[in-house]
Amino acid sequence: MTEVNEAPETPSDDAEHVESEQAAPEATIAEPARVDAPDVKVGIPWRGLALSALGLLALALQMASSRQIPHGGFVGAFSALVLVFGLLDAMGLLRPTASDTPLLATALGPVTGEGMWRAPVVTVPLALAFVVIGILLTPGNAHDAWTPILLVAFFILGVSAIERPAMIPALVLGAIYLPRLGSYGLWDPWETHYGEVAREILSRDDWISLWWAQEEWFWSKPIYIFWTEAWTMSAFGVSAIPDTHPLHPEWALRAPIFVITMIAVLSVQSFTSRVFGRRAGILAALVVGSMPHFYLLAHQAITDMPLTASLTIAVCLLGLALHEDANSRPVGVRVGAVGISSRTVAMGTVLLIGIPPLVYLLTRNFTFFPGDGFSAHMDVFLRGSAGNDGVSGNVAVAEMNPVFTHPQPVAQAVIWMVVLAVTAALVYRAQSRRGVYLVGFYTACAIGLLGKGIPGFALPGLVALLYLIASRRWSLLLEGELRVGMGSLLVLVLGMPWYVAMYVRHGRPFVDRILIHDHINRLASGVHGDSGPIDYFVSQLGYGMFPWIGLAPIAVLAFAWLPRRVGADPTDSKRREATVLIALWAMAGFTLFNAMVTKFHHYIFPVVPPTGLLIGVLLDRLMGDAPLDESSRLRRVIRYGLVAAGTLALFLGVAGFYGDPRGVAPASAHGADYVLTHGYSAPVVAILVIVGVALIALSIVATPTAETTLGMTERGLAASALGAAVVVAFAGRDLSWSTASHPHGHERFINLFIYLYTRPWPEYLDYRPVFSASAILATLAVVMLAWRRLRPAGVTMLLAVSLLLTAFSVNLYLPDLAEHWGTRSLVRQYYDERHGRESLIAFQMNWKGENFYTGNRVQVFQDVDTSIIRRWLDSHQGTTFFALSEHGRVESLRTLLPAGSTLTIRSTPRDNNKFALLRIVIAPRAAATPPPAPPAHVD
Repeated sequence: MTEVNEAPETPSDDAEHVESEQAAPEATIAEPARVDAPDVKVGIPWRGLALSALGLLALALQMASSRQIPHGGFVGAFSALVLVFGLLDAMGLLRPTASDTPLLATALGPVTGEGMWRAPVVTVPLALAFVVIGILLTPGNAHDAWTPILLVAFFILGVSAIERPAMIPALVLGAIYLPRLGSYGLWDPWETHYGEVAREILSRDDWISLWWAQEEWFWSKPIYIFWTEAWTMSAFGVSAIPDTHPLHPEWALRAPIFVITMIAVLSVQSFTSRVFGRRAGILAALVVGSMPHFYLLAHQAITDMPLTASLTIAVCLLGLALHEDANSRPVGVRVGAVGISSRTVAMGTVLLIGIPPLVYLLTRNFTFFPGDGFSAHMDVFLRGSAGNDGVSGNVAVAEMNPVFTHPQPVAQAVIWMVVLAVTAALVYRAQSRRGVYLVGFYTACAIGLLGKGIPGFALPGLVALLYLIASRRWSLLLEGELRVGMGSLLVLVLGMPWYVAMYVRHGRPFVDRILIHDHINRLASGVHGDSGPIDYFVSQLGYGMFPWIGLAPIAVLAFAWLPRRVGADPTDSKRREATVLIALWAMAGFTLFNAMVTKFHHYIFPVVPPTGLLIGVLLDRLMGDAPLDESSRLRRVIRYGLVAAGTLALFLGVAGFYGDPRGVAPASAHGADYVLTHGYSAPVVAILVIVGVALIALSIVATPTAETTLGMTERGLAASALGAAVVVAFAGRDLSWSTASHPHGHERFINLFIYLYTRPWPEYLDYRPVFSASAILATLAVVMLAWRRLRPAGVTMLLAVSLLLTAFSVNLYLPDLAEHWGTRSLVRQYYDERHGRESLIAFQMNWKGENFYTGNRVQVFQDVDTSIIRRWLDSHQGTTFFALSEHGRVESLRTLLPAGSTLTIRSTPRDNNKFALLRIVIAPRAAATPPPAPPAHVD
């Protein structure tokens, strides 16, 4: 663990609350001489207006065009950026001021004694250039080569993190999360059916009405995930044309989830750092990012991360706003002749989110035909799967008219543009830090509305309301400091245009589905999923927050008690208020999702970030702080490094003692316990354990004893730590044991995000060695927290175990299992083996991978009634085709084939233990028997 102690931002007089950042001052930045910006005569901002007009024209032409542009997502984004840049320039939000800090004088520039080559202004462009060039030079089908390219890029960025510990969470979690993000197939049914809806957006060239393969209109989820996935597919050049089988679309679909995940992590870090200190912020971000619920859903292109991430961003920005003084001013940065402040970023974000959908509405009544000009018309849209007319399982493709003739999209766009202009004027008036953070809070609420519907803005709104009730700070509301009017307009203009456009097009059925069925019925009567009492989610939190679950009760109790111990210092008061906000955040999520009748294991996910935040602050206090001089920084880095290296050795040693840590039995293996009987040899295990213990012991001996800053009695803390160790041990046992009943221990992780909990587990995969090692070492690390002398090493060891399990889970566990929870490899095999245009059918399947990976060019026969497929088979006698089906349905399909047909299974359960690829040759129709010849005439 790299040293992260830095100077506190605000002093504290509480003797029991010594700040962990006092140990070593941050290296000073070599600040260039500041040059005040010259006075600028303000007139008509022709430059900004011209740029915005140019960007608007380019964006409108692209959206209205009858032809799609290759990599159109990038082209459209560039046009939108030019448009927004011009508007910001016209507003004067890019004009530098005398108080702006030059770019090289910020943390992006070199610090004292640091070479320019180590500064982020050099390493960030260098890393990006390396990634872009490396990917462009990589063959299209060699996606595994992207992993080392991305790892090298993170190593380049790591050079800058030596003097900037705040970069550690983004770099560590990014290096774990990103390199294999798109290297494995989409998981059925959610990733694939959301991906298929996004593909149809591009194929049908319709960014309003959503189509879902055989299910027709898709109305159960809002638009956010589909817009972002469609944009990245377009930008990355993923083909949406049926039957093209694009290579590696997984990168495009999961990239938006990764981006919003990292923004959520950085929001946690920023909020925690501002209130509790920078080291606490770094630890909180690492804890949240290394919780299984968080990192598993960060690798799933489904709607749960957008909901939780937007909620996390919103509450953290609200916390920052409440922490700021009402008159604090935003800090600006000068980049050449341009000045950028948080006001600039806030306004730019609002415009970048708000304008493109309105421009798209504007172009629904006009079509641009290159070479022929514009054609005006009423709004029309497509019903059906574009390019798949006549394919079995699909309705006939036809043009549709809206349910309501008015208002037409162009009228909707004009109205919304007026509302956006008023909203932008109110955002422009937000000139304090608090005002800017509140703009971010309401913008995140709007994204939540687009991402998950009512819960997306209701949850952060509920947290804010509960905070006002608990803190009695009604003056924030009554005196207008929360800017509720501006916020309401922000949520309205950013979040509602799509809903209104959908209602105009589809009418009451759309509202009944998305509001009544998927909101109210899920809450009140149950829709799919499980049901259960209040303890339903308690066990899932035990696995979803492993190995941190043992510290969760301590963190909650400690910070429920902390507000009563603070003094009169303003910093303590603000910490008290922040603690109340975090507690209400967790409580509101737990209460709401327990109240829902419909329950999936991952529905409790929104509770994970606030709990992880509190645990991160607790770890910071447990590590204590002894003021040390700057020369001790390297020694502390070495001590943390020794613990991390020792933990890795112990992790491999303990896992190797139980079996093969990789957890994969070869095809020739026999017996269910093959992995457990093929671990490391006894000498190797002994060497790893001895080395690990020695390195950790050396770090402990070299660490001076420091006072904790939690303020709890030693006996109480020791008892709490031992109790936490028991909780961790039991959760670890559940994850590492296999019994006669299901789920097995290592199945509990995938149950945190999948849909059907009874899916068969691949017999050749056995991860008990790794989960056993994680359970044993995590328990040992928590026990170490009971002794003050061992706490720094215990915290570091627990963090190392968690990050090792994170790396294993997202880079090995998920890719291994994805082959069995999806159809990517089988569809790829179909395209490799087919000759010409041999069809692919899906027999009694509804998992949507078969639709997405073929561009919906798959003959789908879902019904139990087999008369439809019998007619299809009869009409294709004498042909060869392929089929996808579940293993248990293969024989049923065989019985439907005409006599003389052959069915060959082209895959094995080791390839995919759920689905099978079949090659079928239909016997030709028997030739008709000619009529007998008439008898010869005899005279």
